[in-house]
Amino acid sequence: MRHVRPTLKFLHELSSAGIIGALLTHLVLLSVASATPVEYATLRRAIEVLTRWVLLPSLAVVLLSGLFAIAVHRPYHSTGWPWLKALTGIALFEGTL
Repeated sequence: MRHVRPTLKFLHELSSAGIIGALLTHLVLLSVASATPVEYATLRRAIEVLTRWVLLPSLAVVLLSGLFAIAVHRPYHSTGWPWLKALTGIALFEGTL
């Protein structure tokens, strides 16, 4: 049980970096997009692959590790901000889907 909290924190932060990286890559891809239909279709496919393999798994790990951290760490049970964070994380996950 001693190693659970640092492990959850590591997973949470690593996956947060994955989310930020995926979103920044989306931004770069959209900023260099051209108007030809073939290149636009290729861009859409790249965004789809990036979302499927980086963004959604990272978002799921962030959400689950955060929820497990709330469940494992007793002081989080009596304060409001972890629950607010959990609700916003779930809303972010639903919005991304």
